[in-house]
Amino acid sequence: MTIPIQSISRLLPQTQCRECGYEGCLPYARALSAGEASVNLCAPGGETVMKDLADLLGKIEEHTSELQSR
Repeated sequence: MTIPIQSISRLLPQTQCRECGYEGCLPYARALSAGEASVNLCAPGGETVMKDLADLLGKIEEHTSELQSR
């Protein structure tokens, strides 16, 4: 089952900071939807967003200490 990109994007803070390595929140959501990105890359969202993304996508939660280390 593919999760709609809009459902993923709604969980992101929409800061467009690019700290995740993508050009903004929507490209990060696209990569998450395609299974090409980790759920722990959103530094502004922190642990809360990581847990919400993991839950929505059925992924294992990843340590937030990995944030900004990629």
